[in-house]
Amino acid sequence: MPRKKAAWTVMVYLAGDNNLSTECLFALTEMKKAAPGDQINVLAQFDPRDEYVPTHRYEINRNGSGSTLFDDIIDTAKFDSKSREVRFQNESDNAVALARTAAAFNVPVVVSTSASRVYSGPLLPAIQDALLAAGAALLQAGGLLAVAPLLKTVIKKMKARFQNRQGPPLLQGYYDLAKLLRKERVRSEVASWVYVAGPRVYFAAAVAATTLVPVLFPVAPLEAAGGILLLVGTLALGRFALATAALDTGSPFGGMGASRDMTIAALAEPALMLGLFASALAAGSMNLGELVRTLVQQGINRHPADILAFAGLFVIVIAETGRIPVDNPATHLELTMIHEAMVLEYAGPDLALVEWASAVKEVLYLTLLVDLFMPVGIAISAAPVAVLVAIVAWGAKVFVLAITVTVVESTNAKLRLFRVPELVSISLGLGFLALAIRFL
Repeated sequence: MPRKKAAWTVMVYLAGDNNLSTECLFALTEMKKAAPGDQINVLAQFDPRDEYVPTHRYEINRNGSGSTLFDDIIDTAKFDSKSREVRFQNESDNAVALARTAAAFNVPVVVSTSASRVYSGPLLPAIQDALLAAGAALLQAGGLLAVAPLLKTVIKKMKARFQNRQGPPLLQGYYDLAKLLRKERVRSEVASWVYVAGPRVYFAAAVAATTLVPVLFPVAPLEAAGGILLLVGTLALGRFALATAALDTGSPFGGMGASRDMTIAALAEPALMLGLFASALAAGSMNLGELVRTLVQQGINRHPADILAFAGLFVIVIAETGRIPVDNPATHLELTMIHEAMVLEYAGPDLALVEWASAVKEVLYLTLLVDLFMPVGIAISAAPVAVLVAIVAWGAKVFVLAITVTVVESTNAKLRLFRVPELVSISLGLGFLALAIRFL
């Protein structure tokens, strides 16, 4: 219920252009923490940067200070692509009508706070934004590249503990990469440039994908470049390059591994997209940054579709990262190899790029699950404390998922090759169900 007539009404306008949607959400959160009280009504309008995400109008703490931002929404507007106008659902399409929704004894105080970046310096604002996005992309990609070998070793060590073994030291992943990078390249005489380009394209695709997924903040460094389709397409490009390179040498193992990997990918990639679409449908955007920002704003929603989508995407994580019961990353038996068969011809720095990219993809998939289904602890400001909390929260959530992956690997046997499509088909079915329930 709206509050009683107050002494003052303060109206705030927040524009999320120039990549400042995160700052706008932070400002709304700070307004709630300020707890205006019964004598002041605070009305805020937030226009996100993405024109396909609804514009919301809020009456701050209309249901008490314990409510969420989602509970404070009093009106919603969507962008009409034909008329190029933003139209609200209720009467509050103008400032006068909006003021009536929270009437006060005194004349409303209108505060116009566009969050657009203030121009300063010789560079144009667009160039400044591009440089900031490039810097953020480098920092995020570098951070995930640094963490990826550690996560892979942690999973190996936990698996060893399940088997009553000591396991490798935590820095073993870094030692292995350093050893491979120091070795001499060994290449087949009949290999062409396709064989040489395979690991490099695979590694570049994994690194590029890291810039499309939010990690510590509800914004991806290069989210303006594309959303879910670009992410899935970038990862598919790396897979295609590695499979083509495996065929280039004419090795029977490479061809067998590439054939098996493409068979699994034919089901895994559609299942991945369906799971992501189910989450995107709830947020109203296929942009991962906007999707995470909406989840942060609305809070954790235990909708049945989310549970089904999480289960389906978790199976895909197992399949895409080559984990048991789909594949065994520690085997070299020709009858069971999938990913290992494709890279059997590589050695030295080429093999290091492949192994490093595989570790990055594993971190990326776990981060994707964390973003979509556990958006807790994400920093909504650049304050040092908020960033530190976000780092700890992200590490804890990824570690919990790593434990789950370890338990699944340690308690299941590897499936026969012809049973693997059945498992991946279950994920595809879960994705269809999650998408269908969203429409109910």
